[in-house]
Amino acid sequence: MVGKIKDQSCSIKINLLFIYNVSEYLPKQFPKQMLLWANVWLNIFLISVVFTYNFTYNFAYDYDWDRLHSCRNPEMLRETVVDYCENFPCEDCRVHFQEMIEQFKTQLSNCQSERDCMQFTWMLHNTVNKRLGKQQLHFDECLWD
Repeated sequence: MVGKIKDQSCSIKINLLFIYNVSEYLPKQFPKQMLLWANVWLNIFLISVVFTYNFTYNFAYDYDWDRLHSCRNPEMLRETVVDYCENFPCEDCRVHFQEMIEQFKTQLSNCQSERDCMQFTWMLHNTVNKRLGKQQLHFDECLWD
């Protein structure tokens, strides 16, 4: 989450800096009212670009535990794992996920049933919880609907 906030604030700072300096590149006799409208439209454009980027990479893609836990067949699980490994928006999370999958690739390749998929995602989730210092759950405690 810190990465998202950092990216957004960085984008906004760049946006404001750019707009602030726009007047330096225009002729001195440029009408002030036109400069105002140019800045308004430029603001709208840049905000829409920042919003589109943030929406696309932070909200449109479903990279969370619910998606992994909902994988009930081995093929779907493997496709989701590959997608997470290649496209997870947070680079640190993606690297940690790739390392986990490398560590548990045998278990992933041995998934043959719905229960195997559930056990695999439970194992991944507990591995992350352990790394983050969170509570680890027993498999029977977290049978998902």
